[in-house]
Amino acid sequence: MLFKTSFSSLVAIIISFATFYSPTELSAQQNVTVAGQDVQFRLGATIQPRFTYYTSDLNDDTIEQIGFGLRRFRLRNYISIGKQWAVFSQLEGSGLNAQLLDMRVDYKLNPEFTIRGGRFAGAQPRSMAFTLHSDIDAIDRPAISEYWAKNTIGADARDYGLEVMYHPDFFEFRVFLHNGDNRNNIRPGASDEIPTSPRTKMAVSSSFRYFPLDDTHTEIGIFGGLNKNSGHYEASDGYYTAAFHVYRGAFPGHYPFRIKIDAIMIRHLEVESHPERFDHIFTGASLFAGYLISKETEAFVKAETYRVDRHVIKQDVNLFSGGVTYSFSAAQDKNFNITKLTAMYNIKDDSLPDRIARFLQLQLQILL
Repeated sequence: MLFKTSFSSLVAIIISFATFYSPTELSAQQNVTVAGQDVQFRLGATIQPRFTYYTSDLNDDTIEQIGFGLRRFRLRNYISIGKQWAVFSQLEGSGLNAQLLDMRVDYKLNPEFTIRGGRFAGAQPRSMAFTLHSDIDAIDRPAISEYWAKNTIGADARDYGLEVMYHPDFFEFRVFLHNGDNRNNIRPGASDEIPTSPRTKMAVSSSFRYFPLDDTHTEIGIFGGLNKNSGHYEASDGYYTAAFHVYRGAFPGHYPFRIKIDAIMIRHLEVESHPERFDHIFTGASLFAGYLISKETEAFVKAETYRVDRHVIKQDVNLFSGGVTYSFSAAQDKNFNITKLTAMYNIKDDSLPDRIARFLQLQLQILL
């Protein structure tokens, strides 16, 4: 009873805050100009409290759990230096300890050509970090994209590297040269020229997106990546990966009817735990559809299927989700994503082990 009372009180406080403060105030990321009009400084933040009720059936046993906490609490810093240089950093504070999620420096040669370096989300499947946390449709990104990140460059989909991006009106092309494992930042110095566990090769990734009729809400894209270093999913010879997507209405609240299709493949080479096999192949696909009931309310459904290893028959996982998003900010004729509440019900059918799990989730989003 104490939990229910405190949770209800907290939700009431958060919703009241989101309702009575205008979306203009919540998103007031005003530029501060310093240093003789050459430098602009801007701050932003995201708060995403979440409630989850979980139940699953495994071996005739029923498991029930309730959870509440902050899914994300992020602070962002944007610095523009003249017309060509920019610095972006992002701090994640939802866990026990704060961590630096992004630290990126951009140099813009011209309006179409950009070079960037640091720790950031480079070329990757569209449904992962290229879908910003504030633009996620159904509380979480597709499970196939999260699996991709955890089994390639890391769960947060960031890595240390250098990227070249060419982005005229109708398409975007990226090439990303990176370490291949974002958990380590190799910084050898004069006293220690050889870093611990040195990599023998760099990873390379590339993506291409086409925007028909110069419409950034509609896109078709492909992705490919190669990492020949060991240590990924027991792969002694690295992996290569590919992805494909088609989006009509990439962002919540902007189209009467939206549809998004994603497909991802990972092939790990020379898997040590299965010496009789040369590879380990993951394949998955996701289909999302959203319908804008009114300017502030969108209903959605999502279906996913993936197989952890194509060589193993009974390793299929199927997920079905449905829900609704209400935007407090859109009700005031502001951006749909500034302040919104999403409710979603999710069913996960896992064939290995034979288990069906159900989730009921509520998540509030506030952009500051």
